[in-house]
Amino acid sequence: AGGGAASVATCTLQIKGLNGGVACLLELPSHTTIRQLRARIDALQISSDAAYELHTLWPAESVESQSERTLEALGLLPRTTLCMRPLAQHMLPVWNGGFALP
Repeated sequence: AGGGAASVATCTLQIKGLNGGVACLLELPSHTTIRQLRARIDALQISSDAAYELHTLWPAESVESQSERTLEALGLLPRTTLCMRPLAQHMLPVWNGGFALP
């Protein structure tokens, strides 16, 4: 009613932890990237420093290779569940969202 800027769409994300239980519920702007989402999850220290990747619930697909895409571009609005899946111990995460062998 006040004639301010248009509201930004938000995405409600339920994040399931490595144990399969709900780790947190986040409400983020639709323009948040997967990289920014991971930084937020890491800041909450949900994974206890365990290496993980984020997957959609159904179909179960990793979103890690799309780290610069937004929640909106990935079709995750208005709400979705993402699961933290442990990485294989012999693989190390690299900054670009891919993997490198030790």
